[in-house]
Amino acid sequence: MMGVYIGKKLTRIAQDEFHAIDKIIMGHVFDIHNEIGRFCSEKIYQRELSRRCRGDSQGIITSVCSEMPILVKHKNFNKTYFLDLVVNNSVIYEFKTVDDLSDKHTGQIINYLLLANLSHGKLINFGPQSVQYQFISAKSDNTSRHEYSIDDSNWTSVASSSDKFMDLVVNLVADV
Repeated sequence: MMGVYIGKKLTRIAQDEFHAIDKIIMGHVFDIHNEIGRFCSEKIYQRELSRRCRGDSQGIITSVCSEMPILVKHKNFNKTYFLDLVVNNSVIYEFKTVDDLSDKHTGQIINYLLLANLSHGKLINFGPQSVQYQFISAKSDNTSRHEYSIDDSNWTSVASSSDKFMDLVVNLVADV
């Protein structure tokens, strides 16, 4: 069975809560980009945004965690992912400093949202002349993602190795 281990309890939030947080975050993002430009490393932007969020006078941002680890284990496989910024234990922000966001970046944050069982995330690219961003949503939660069925009505077992293959596929789907 695959295990996902996160050091903090994370909570899914509603769309309106996300927008209230995101309004503050994006205000800081644009200020940072205007003040220090577009040629710094991701870590510089991450640290500065984290610092500014900790000083939120509106009381909307209650916690900020940089480089939050998520450990994934499956049999002999171990992989630790690090989320750039998690705000209010509910929203993932992933930072880039590239010419343009790609499907690879989108896939990365979708993976993080699914592992963390969160609904809202945002990619922010400080690399272009103007800040580039992309909202990412994961509507299904861990419970609904485990509701599935496998239609094997057209499956024909031709050897014991094919049965082993089917068992492997079924077990992999169940673990994911």
